[in-house]
Amino acid sequence: MAGNLYWADNYVQKRCTAEDAIGHIRPGQRVFIGSSCGEPQHLVKTLAEATAWFTDLEIVRLMSLETAPLSLIANRTRDQRLNIRSFTSRTRKGSLHGVYPLRLEETLEIEGQTITIRPAKPVDERRIQEHFYTLDKDDIVSRFFHEKTSFVTDDVGAVSQVDYIENLSILAVVGEFGFGKVVGIGEYLLDPSCNLAEVAFSVSSAWQGKGLGKRLMTKLFEGARDNGIAGFTAYTAPDNQGMISLFNSLPVHVFTAMEDGMAALSCRFDDIKTN
Repeated sequence: MAGNLYWADNYVQKRCTAEDAIGHIRPGQRVFIGSSCGEPQHLVKTLAEATAWFTDLEIVRLMSLETAPLSLIANRTRDQRLNIRSFTSRTRKGSLHGVYPLRLEETLEIEGQTITIRPAKPVDERRIQEHFYTLDKDDIVSRFFHEKTSFVTDDVGAVSQVDYIENLSILAVVGEFGFGKVVGIGEYLLDPSCNLAEVAFSVSSAWQGKGLGKRLMTKLFEGARDNGIAGFTAYTAPDNQGMISLFNSLPVHVFTAMEDGMAALSCRFDDIKTN
């Protein structure tokens, strides 16, 4: 077509330094890096050297070597400014690791505020920690079964460091993209011996009674069912009507038993309710 630049001329006009290219990246963005021999080594090296300047950045790549610059950074840092993911069919230890389940993302409007429901990422670790610190005393006991006044890396790491298959966390986030605040969390963790996953929830007091817990449960149900998990279990106080109602919101039969003064809830996904 007349007036269009020849591709080589267009390439020359758009060519820039690696530093200039990295400068276009903004917080909260996801960056995909070409796989294997297609990985731009000079650009990756520059990105690795500039990690101190980034926050809340997810980097996705395929089949990268463990000695690559970004792998070395991922292995030695725990501040999670970067969520560096290398996707293969299995990790080096042989455990399954799934791709981020985009299908579980959803945007809601509640009382004039936009709520993003989405799976957790490693870069959410600080947000999750802040969420736990904002919970009321009773909500902390409901979630952790005892009083807590501090939430260390082990507490939040299990929520943010997920494989999206055997363990999954779904967040409810309010605020600007890349700078949001977690106001609700739903989690499941698989017990391989019975193929049932234990679930847990926490919702900030200002957002309770607005349907967030039910949406989190629905997303966990969809994710677990798609991953071949057979059902859910939970242990809660007998008077915790919130948790009991969440289980009863599922389209399956729920069974309750008392164990050491706690209510043990369970359901199987193939035991569908009928009218």
